[in-house]
Amino acid sequence: MFLTIEIAIVRCRFYVPLNRSLMVKLVLAEDHELLRNSLALYLENIGFQILYKACNGQDLQEYLSTAKLLPDIILMDIEMPVINGIVTTAHVSMYHPSIKVIGFSSYCSDLHIINLLKNGAKGYIAKGASAKEISIAINAVMNNEIFIAADILEKWKIPADYLKPDYAKKYKTTLLNTKEYEFLSYCATEWGYKEIAEKMRVEYRTIDAYRASVSTKLDIHTRQGLAVYAVKHGLHIYNK
Repeated sequence: MFLTIEIAIVRCRFYVPLNRSLMVKLVLAEDHELLRNSLALYLENIGFQILYKACNGQDLQEYLSTAKLLPDIILMDIEMPVINGIVTTAHVSMYHPSIKVIGFSSYCSDLHIINLLKNGAKGYIAKGASAKEISIAINAVMNNEIFIAADILEKWKIPADYLKPDYAKKYKTTLLNTKEYEFLSYCATEWGYKEIAEKMRVEYRTIDAYRASVSTKLDIHTRQGLAVYAVKHGLHIYNK
């Protein structure tokens, strides 16, 4: 949980040069006061402008409803009281679509990360992220990329260039037929493959064939990777 903040503040100036004339405006949403204030100091020292520090999702929503100057990015703790980060991210995406959200947490399941992205977040980092990784994440999202922590990408076996804006040009979803499109959209839900088969009214072995075909065509070979691809390209659906 950013236990090395003081050390990082000293070191980060040497490897995170930022143009202060193009200072990115941030809002923090974190329920622990000490961490919230320390993180704000940490980010200010590497060249970001902190507009507001929210203690929970409700506080953040109230601030955004009256703010004269909106942030470029919100760093959103996923696990907050009153209104959590995933629900708050959906609110921001609906009412303030120009604001980009990066979620962070000390621990987060694959499903939580995918649901965060489904609700409009553009990235996810761990609370223990280094100064360098936080800066890279913010700048990547500002460049219209999706950023997911390197250890998560490695676990999900996602190609290094997977989250770049031009990735779809290489692996076009037009390669997929109608049923494969439908299967891909279900990959971002909580349903297992057996339940997806029931929803699509096909046999389980047919779902296995769809999975193999889609994975080959997109060069993505994990369920999590397919889910993120679906979310990134607006193909996902919500559990009904």
